[in-house]
Amino acid sequence: MLSDKVTPVIARQVLWVFSDREHGQEPGGFFLSLLDAMCHADPENMARLELGFPGHTEAVLAAKYTTVGMDRLRVRAGEPDA
Repeated sequence: MLSDKVTPVIARQVLWVFSDREHGQEPGGFFLSLLDAMCHADPENMARLELGFPGHTEAVLAAKYTTVGMDRLRVRAGEPDA
């Protein structure tokens, strides 16, 4: 299950980065670069990124390392923005 730190906007951004254009939404330049860095970060640097961007980090880790992460992000992406 995803925490409340992963907002619908974050879920859509991460889905887009992971090639789900149907449910995703292209992030702006800063967040596109941030998510790209997270996709390539080693565990030590990912921990540093998590300090400033906990929701983005959780979403990327879910997409990369869990079998149900993308499905959970799709559900969150369909929720209304807060």
